[in-house]
Amino acid sequence: MFDLTRRIFLAAGLSFASLPVHAAEPVVVFAPTSLKPSLDLAAAEWAQVSGERALITYGASSELARQVAEGADVDVFLSSDAESMDLLDAGGFIKEGKRFDLLGNTLVLIGGPGHADPAPLENADVGKLLAEGKVALAAEGLPLGTYGRESLRHLGVWETVEPHLLIVETEPGVVAAVAEGQAAYGIAYGTDAVAQKAVTLVATFPPESHAPIFYPIAVMKAPPHPAEADGFVTFLSSEPIRALFEAHGFVSMH
Repeated sequence: MFDLTRRIFLAAGLSFASLPVHAAEPVVVFAPTSLKPSLDLAAAEWAQVSGERALITYGASSELARQVAEGADVDVFLSSDAESMDLLDAGGFIKEGKRFDLLGNTLVLIGGPGHADPAPLENADVGKLLAEGKVALAAEGLPLGTYGRESLRHLGVWETVEPHLLIVETEPGVVAAVAEGQAAYGIAYGTDAVAQKAVTLVATFPPESHAPIFYPIAVMKAPPHPAEADGFVTFLSSEPIRALFEAHGFVSMH
């Protein structure tokens, strides 16, 4: 992947000569856990191309946003929901003109191995399907949990499904619960179905059943490493890295 990405950069005539070289400290990034597999690869490629390092802390977007608001030294913030970014924006923590939606995602139903070809959930008997066993759902307050509850209510099956819910405290916990057999199904991001071989895609929730799943990115108003922050964000928006994210199931928004 790395060699291929560099070849794409060269073929596209892209140059990172203007980016900072060999900074004494890495660019500090806060990002949602759901981005870890692809963002780790992007950061490794960033190091190869630019000579710079990215120090990435992963976690729930709401918790990471709270740390930023409390004074954490961060250069770049990536969120899995608009609300967490909006709170920082309203608080004056984001540099003007340095926020945009980088990626999009889908909401899906996952199960263990052996399911038939996936279908849109609006064409299925959702209530009957999800009453067959436990359904893993991220805890309230996590973006994935919010999207899941919103979709179940929109489809009119919340009261039917609620008694069968297995609430998990982290977003990766949804995939783990299904993979380990604790739940028959799980409500997860589409990227989870691509990345995790232990689960299969059962169905896709209709986009209109939940708020759009966007991943906004922003440079902080007073980043410790401003040049590196701008360079890293530019890199994540480049065509080869967009292709990397898309290979992991994300939708490129920029």
